[in-house]
Amino acid sequence: NCVNNVQLKNNGQDLMDCLIEKKNDPLMKLHLKCRASVEHQQLISLKDYHFTFKFKKACKNHVSRFCPGAKVKSEVVRCLSEVIRNDTLLEQKQHVPKECHQQLRAQLLQQRENIDLNPRMKLDCAADIRQYCPKVSHGNAKVLECLTANKRVLTETCRRRIFVVEKQELTDSYTDYTLINTCRAMLAKFCPNMSSNEQPLTCLKKFKYADDFDYNCRAVVVSRMIEQTSDYRFNPNLHRECRHDISSLCAPAMANQHDDRELEGKVIQCLKVHFRAGKLTSSCEREVVTVLREAALNYKLNPLLKALCSTEIKQLCENLSDNIGKGEVEECLKQALYNGQISNTLCKQEIIELFNEAKADIHADPLLYRACSRDIENYCSHIQKGAGRQLECIIDVLHDKDSQTKLQWSCEKMLKERIEMYKIKPPKRLENFQELYGQVYHSPSKKYFIVVLMTFIGMIFISGMFCGRVMRRSNIGKNK
Repeated sequence: NCVNNVQLKNNGQDLMDCLIEKKNDPLMKLHLKCRASVEHQQLISLKDYHFTFKFKKACKNHVSRFCPGAKVKSEVVRCLSEVIRNDTLLEQKQHVPKECHQQLRAQLLQQRENIDLNPRMKLDCAADIRQYCPKVSHGNAKVLECLTANKRVLTETCRRRIFVVEKQELTDSYTDYTLINTCRAMLAKFCPNMSSNEQPLTCLKKFKYADDFDYNCRAVVVSRMIEQTSDYRFNPNLHRECRHDISSLCAPAMANQHDDRELEGKVIQCLKVHFRAGKLTSSCEREVVTVLREAALNYKLNPLLKALCSTEIKQLCENLSDNIGKGEVEECLKQALYNGQISNTLCKQEIIELFNEAKADIHADPLLYRACSRDIENYCSHIQKGAGRQLECIIDVLHDKDSQTKLQWSCEKMLKERIEMYKIKPPKRLENFQELYGQVYHSPSKKYFIVVLMTFIGMIFISGMFCGRVMRRSNIGKNK
């Protein structure tokens, strides 16, 4: 209750901030006139950042310095947010002080909560909202979540707006309205003493699979992690630790990079390829291993595997797909490949790449690491992580018949199985039409291939009709 807060009684701006924060509480929803007045005040302040006294006081000088061309508050907020984000990723001294940063977060939270408070996005996404979210209420960030869920089919202008929002939220998750509100209790329980540099999403990731973790909060956290797989810029830790590797090793993947458009996982896929080859710096390698480990536990965080093996997952691993966080689907696919149950070449190739990643670092195979963690600690703790060194060490222990050391039964069993899996050879090249048909049939892009084929056949048919008429006229002319 805002009135009971003594500190707010003599401060109108603080009282309004409190009312804005609590306007979606169940009690506030009973007082429709009060809620309408609060939203009216929010809309008035959109036109000019000077209407928000605390924001003006904290950020005025920095607006003049960094955003002289910004005319409305939403543009000012976006401009200053970019300055903060760039300083964070480049590990530079922050040009925007803490007081202004806090006010920016408050303004961004308001924009996320109600699309009416973000006029440019509302305008650019008007057609998409009518088509995909016509019955979605404008409060509680529901329109934004709806647009994000449909981002693959949005118009180009709206999709760019969504990209900017995702980039802001995933860089600074304090501005993620849905995450902060859905996970308020989990943040209080698991992350009560976060450092000033730690992000809510980063902290929640560590505990998301705990038995007493809230289901709805876990769903939001996993959803954000899936978003991060679509572009390296959505993962600030990966972006920061791998920026030199990306510029030196993944330039072709960045050839078409734009500030407001996704790269659809191309750079992350490039980093995976160079990780398998052992070409990454140690700091970047650690972040890539984290990405791979999370994807191994939840196949939905590996969009390429999910797409290429969608049929196999439905047919062979359907009963396991709901057990997120346990790695059962990826393990099911590995076992299916080992047992000769997978004929789809593209899926088979992607599963073999999972083996290659595990051979590069055993931590990328969390089930194997869990089974062998005690043995690794006992026999291989002196071996440096990465480049497959710890895996080689534990395999040497397994094969050393003269030594007194003996692996635990669970580790020995799984390790022997993995060694046999590592022997599986990549699928051969397509050699006949039947194999080509099989690949197209199992491909997630088969509709695209069918459209291209039908278009090609149609062009041949039309060309035949046209050329036939010309030849016929020519022959008639000769006969005359």
